[in-house]
Amino acid sequence: MIQYDQDAFIEFDDGVLAWVDNDSGLMWEVKSKENIGFMYVWHKNKVDDIAESCKPELEPEIRDCTSYVERMNRELYAGFSDWRLPTKEELQSLINNNGEVRYIKDPLRYNTCPAYWSDSPTMVVNVYKVSGAEWKDTAYIPGVHIVDFVKPDTLRYEEH
Repeated sequence: MIQYDQDAFIEFDDGVLAWVDNDSGLMWEVKSKENIGFMYVWHKNKVDDIAESCKPELEPEIRDCTSYVERMNRELYAGFSDWRLPTKEELQSLINNNGEVRYIKDPLRYNTCPAYWSDSPTMVVNVYKVSGAEWKDTAYIPGVHIVDFVKPDTLRYEEH
């Protein structure tokens, strides 16, 4: 989740965290210990299609990306009401290349998963090699998409 027009790491007394990438000028949500383990489907009409084994990892009140962003805007997360999902290019701007190793910029580096939703339901930006596969900047998996945003060794898709 991103927001324009900020240039600092922000930590509020109420636990709201945000970080501004000085290279792009974009503000990014930083996950808290309360929401770091949740997964989200792309759209709310797909929630009922999720495998039972994955449902415990869904946030109880918000289970899709669109509703999550709507809540951030309603609650004025970090003081702003124009949060949105990033574009594929914006996600790629977070990737640092260090020789053959690719990783997400600090402070998000250890607060992320190897895949992230973009603003397109068919675009998932991958950063790390997954199961020995070569790194790809996009992936398309038809059906229901579930991406675990934080566990670096886990990327699951449930398709129905």
